[in-house]
Amino acid sequence: MKNLPKHSGKEDRFDLQHPNDALSQHLITLYWWGELSIDDPTSLISRFFKNAPDVVRRHAIDYAGRSIWNAKDAVPKEVLDRLQHLFDIRLKSAKESGSPKEYLLELAAFEPWVYSLKFDELWTLHTLKEVLILTRNDKQHKGYILEPLSKLSERHPLEAVKCLKLLIESTAEQSSWHGNPVKIKAILRNAMSAEDETAKQIVVEVKDYLLRQGQFEFRNLEDKGGSPDR
Repeated sequence: MKNLPKHSGKEDRFDLQHPNDALSQHLITLYWWGELSIDDPTSLISRFFKNAPDVVRRHAIDYAGRSIWNAKDAVPKEVLDRLQHLFDIRLKSAKESGSPKEYLLELAAFEPWVYSLKFDELWTLHTLKEVLILTRNDKQHKGYILEPLSKLSERHPLEAVKCLKLLIESTAEQSSWHGNPVKIKAILRNAMSAEDETAKQIVVEVKDYLLRQGQFEFRNLEDKGGSPDR
């Protein structure tokens, strides 16, 4: 498959900010091609995630997501499954650690995985929800994530609007989503149109929250523009 790095030692060394970033890319590449196992606690990649600084672990997760995002050809399912399993393991470690802030940078690096729209969609939305629960008051994901979220809401309105609610109510996100009301409205409209009472109730809650914040452009969800509906 073209455009997905091999383990030749010539990985795309973008945005290297730490001496061990190149090592993290090499290990991730070995992992996605099945040459290392995250389930083996003695493997190089397991020891890497156990001992590496948070900024280096962040780079590894970010590199994996951006590599998939930038791949021009279809990514083999086994590679996507392997990476999903890796993130599941890392998310589980964060939940069980008792100190999720130590995983903050690493979890926030899930963003390009979402942007790629190449992983299983329901897995992506479920995982994003869990990431937001753990990071929403400490890490600003910014409004950029609304772009893929609005696309996913067309097929999975309930799961998408649950993620939107977490974003909107996050203390770290208060100023980040104001610039993209069009995408927010699209997610809310898709949820309101779904045959799911839970989704519709979340729309009511999100809309009420936004109006209380003075975001009056959300009074009319059918107005697909971003200017206030006065």
